[in-house]
Amino acid sequence: MEQQKDPLYCGVKGKHRTDTAVTKESIPLNVRRSLRRKQPMTEQGQNTAIVRTNPDADIAVQQLYAEAAKLLVQADAMVVATEAHVAIATDKLTLISKLKKALQEKRKEFVDPLQAYVKSINEVFKTMGEPVELADQTLRAKVSQYRQEQDRKRREIQEINRLKQEAAQRESELKGQPAEPVELVPEPSPAPTRSTTEGGTLGQRRVPKWRLLDITKVPVQYLMVDNGRVTKAVKAGIGSIPGIEIYYDTLVTVEANPHKAVPDAPDAPF
Repeated sequence: MEQQKDPLYCGVKGKHRTDTAVTKESIPLNVRRSLRRKQPMTEQGQNTAIVRTNPDADIAVQQLYAEAAKLLVQADAMVVATEAHVAIATDKLTLISKLKKALQEKRKEFVDPLQAYVKSINEVFKTMGEPVELADQTLRAKVSQYRQEQDRKRREIQEINRLKQEAAQRESELKGQPAEPVELVPEPSPAPTRSTTEGGTLGQRRVPKWRLLDITKVPVQYLMVDNGRVTKAVKAGIGSIPGIEIYYDTLVTVEANPHKAVPDAPDAPF
């Protein structure tokens, strides 16, 4: 009977066996704690989520939509030319405000359970993926460190050989004699950029990145205004900011009376 393979075994057809016994102590403590909190569910232990769908078929949502459509028709047709019209518009806007709030609450009834369920699923898979992500980062870092060290050694040998040749050249000039051959340190070949096995290919590529050295020397096209900080300063009453215009815009605000129901206001004369 064929011997059952360890699912954690990473060897290829028995060559260069590198499989290592995985013990509890070999897994980082933070990962072990996460795994204990969220163990994979068995087929019998899986949870079933019941969620509401098709909000357009919900009677309450349909009623809210009908009221919203009615208010839109009235808003398009209404003319505001007197303070009496403004009073009517106030009642209409109060109704609109309450309708918007009701629609938002209905939307949450459908969306919140789904979002909570998706969040719980994502958290489980994030926890289950922590070991493999950590293994990936660890091995990539070790390969990168090894190759960087090989490159460093090769550059160091090159510098040693250069200094030897310069010293020999200066000595020959002082003695007025031809330079003697210099015994150079053997220079290793550059580290390969690809490693191919039966399992796959490992390569490398140069990725351009950057770090800030002196912000005063950065061209203006690479700078960005901090909108949040400017807005906070303007709302706090700052008088002026060089290069920025501070102005006031007038917005219509509506505050519904929570202690009184607003009747369906009559239309203004057209």
